[in-house]
Amino acid sequence: MSVELTFVWRGELIESIHRGDVVVVNSKGKILAYAGDPFKVTYIRSSAKPIQAINVFLSGAYEKFNFSDDEISIMCASHFGEDFHIKTVKNILNKIGASEKDLLCGGGYSINREYALKQARENITITPLHSDCSGKHAGIIASCIAKGYGIKDYNKPNHPVQRDILEIISKMCEIDEDKIILGIDGLHCSCIWNANIQSCFSLCKAF
Repeated sequence: MSVELTFVWRGELIESIHRGDVVVVNSKGKILAYAGDPFKVTYIRSSAKPIQAINVFLSGAYEKFNFSDDEISIMCASHFGEDFHIKTVKNILNKIGASEKDLLCGGGYSINREYALKQARENITITPLHSDCSGKHAGIIASCIAKGYGIKDYNKPNHPVQRDILEIISKMCEIDEDKIILGIDGLHCSCIWNANIQSCFSLCKAF
């Protein structure tokens, strides 16, 4: 069962309590420390991004398009949709011959509250480039192109690039593919990044 990890105080009163599960393993997969349930079944969500990005290398996209460190980095993480983030994603799309219209991540205001308010104040037109997941999506499209896959519906579970990613997650987390359960994320995508990887322990082994 999850345990209390963080307390938020307002004055002298605890206003909210946040529970969670934490596990630490070594390079051999041995549990060194934990709090709560180290085998809690959960969705990996954006923590899957660095694992997904492995496919950019395995697909041959990294060599084919000569991606920079900045471009690989934005494929591995969520971002705030700031100008330099947008520029980096645009660079990826230009390299691979794609456009923001090909991104199936939807658009959204920045996940950074202050920057989101700035976007609203300045009446910035929000596009898929602003999505915190646009770098990841650009990397997935790059993998499709490198392997000769079509990019239509690349976000669907039965698309070959998603099957490639599923295989990678299965191997990294040391869990059978048929035990991985997919969910629908906030962008209405039933995709591998919303995979249920059996436990926090399994995800920990991947890293």
